[in-house]
Parts: sequence; C-alpha cells; structure tokens
Amino acid sequence: MKIFDKFTTLADALKKDSTFLFLEDESQYISQLMKFPIEELTSTRDLLFEVLDYIDTSHTESFYEMTPAYEELYSRFSYWVHHLISVFPEKEKVLEAMQENMLLEITQLTP
Repeated sequence: MKIFDKFTTLADALKKDSTFLFLEDESQYISQLMKFPIEELTSTRDLLFEVLDYIDTSHTESFYEMTPAYEELYSRFSYWVHHLISVFPEKEKVLEAMQENMLLEITQLTP
C-alpha cells in the first residue's frame, strides 16, 4: 500500500477504494491515519469524520475477519479515537460509539 504524506491524499485514496475493505487494507489506512498530526486533521474536520465513518462502515462489514494479530493495532486505534473526543467534544457520541465497536471486537477475541 502507498504511504500517504498528506491526510487529504489518504482520504481521497480511501474514498476511491472499495466500500468494504479487507481487514489488512483497513488496518493499513488506520495505521497511517493515526500518524498524522492532530492539527492537520482538525483543519479538515469534515473530511476526517467522512474518513472515520468510511472506516467504521468498512470495519463493521469486516467483523468476521478480526484476528488476534490485529488486536494491538485496533486497541491503539480505539484509544486514538477516544482522544479525539477532547478535540471534538461535539462529536462525543459518534466517537464513543466507534470506540465501543472496536473494543467489543477486541474483547470477543480474548478468551
């Protein structure tokens, strides 16, 4: 997968990709998304929430692919999403729901 140097480039690529990503592709987008500075993401707030919605939708459809190999990444992503609540308090309910979805899947992996 391509390495994206700008958030807007990642967002454009994600929108052009399939609506339902394989977990490996989705995890690559998530990993790169978390590397962007919060300042860059806040300057494109609406686009950020489009991307998060896209990932959440894709992730819901990939539910049965979740494996322990992805547990650490999705735990970090869940924490990262939770951190966004302090940046976007008006989106608290949306972000909490997304975080809960991730955590639910992770806890189902743990016996």
